[in-house]
Amino acid sequence: LRYAPIPTAAELADYDRVDPSFSNRIVALVGILYLIYLAIQENNETAIKWLPLSAAGIISVFIIGRTRRKRS
Repeated sequence: LRYAPIPTAAELADYDRVDPSFSNRIVALVGILYLIYLAIQENNETAIKWLPLSAAGIISVFIIGRTRRKRS
C-alpha cells in the first residue's frame, strides 16, 4: 500500500512501455495540481499568481501528449 501521489519508479517505467511520454506527463500534472492545491487551500499568494499558468499547464500536458501520439 502506497500513499504518495507520484507513482513509484517501477510504475512510471510500466507507463512508459505504453507511451514514452506518460511518466513525464504524470509528474508534470502532479506538480501543477500541487500548485493549485497551494493556491486554494493555503491561500499562498505566489501559487495564486501561478494559477492561470497551472491551468494552462494541465491542458497542455494532455494536448501535447495526444498530438505526439497521433504523429507516431
